[in-house]
Amino acid sequence: MRLSVWFLLLFWVSSIHSQVIFTVAEWNVENLFDCIHDEGKEDQLFLAGDGKYWSKGRLWKKETNLAKTIASMARNSFPDVVALIEVENHHVMDHLTRRSPLRKMGYHYVMTESDDARGIDVALMYLPYSFQLLHHAEIIPRHTDGTPIKTRNILHASGRLFTGDTLHIFVCHFSSKLRGKEAEQNRRDEALTLRHAIDSLLSLNQNKIIVTGDFNDQPSSPTYTSSLQSNVPDADISATKLYNLSATERHPARNPYVGTYKFDGKWEMIDHFLLSGALLLPSSSVRTSPDSFQVWAPNFLLEDDPDDLGLRPKRTYLGYQYHGGYSDHLPILTRFTIIPKRK
Repeated sequence: MRLSVWFLLLFWVSSIHSQVIFTVAEWNVENLFDCIHDEGKEDQLFLAGDGKYWSKGRLWKKETNLAKTIASMARNSFPDVVALIEVENHHVMDHLTRRSPLRKMGYHYVMTESDDARGIDVALMYLPYSFQLLHHAEIIPRHTDGTPIKTRNILHASGRLFTGDTLHIFVCHFSSKLRGKEAEQNRRDEALTLRHAIDSLLSLNQNKIIVTGDFNDQPSSPTYTSSLQSNVPDADISATKLYNLSATERHPARNPYVGTYKFDGKWEMIDHFLLSGALLLPSSSVRTSPDSFQVWAPNFLLEDDPDDLGLRPKRTYLGYQYHGGYSDHLPILTRFTIIPKRK
């Protein structure tokens, strides 16, 4: 009942102002672990008094840093939806949403429970008064022969906006490059699994779709242009095609670091925002533009890079040395305009 009141209030306010801004963000938060061993998981580096000497104090500082960063994204209100990558379990998400400085915002969350060896998963935080959760599920990535890939599951969440539109969000963390050709094949198969899920929605005329996460490769990779069938936005937008807003060449002014992750002195755009064309059409009640994509890089997330005289993300650890920063990735965000439908 209380949630319905919130939706009515939001609809009334938005009708007065004719439109509202709906912000979606994504961030790989670099190993958000608790200090307790999860049976069967390789989390020994992040246990109290072992490995990297992780502790409750360090966890608290990291979650406070995450809250500060998410708060900095606010434009009149906090982000409506935040996809988080590299979170260990419900314990850290409960702590982040209910005990960190974010607790007063009232975020809810859903997350996966994958078969990843280290025990890391993906989560989606959302404000229930602007994204009314309808359904969430995990999608197990599979090879073409049907066998599961031992990696992070894909999270699919659908929610109702105040206009009555249903928005579908997929959160991904594809296989890293550590295993070379094997990992590359895994990413292709993960992309094909995701593509199948997207096609299933489109067949039901559900075409308002956001795909985001850490894809561990550039937007121009054949894994995404071919297997996922992603396109660079242009003047001819199709409602049912998938468009990658993260193409770095489109955003030199708002993305001076031309990436979200720095490896061997080079910035790489491995965190992506892909949207169905229905969210890019000027006639849509929920819409954005390719130029809305932004790498979120306030000064406090960055530090001098002694190796190339530039900047790099201020991360939590440098190897085994505790550094006290935020993450080895920069966040990304996109702002949507939601316009009430005329009756």
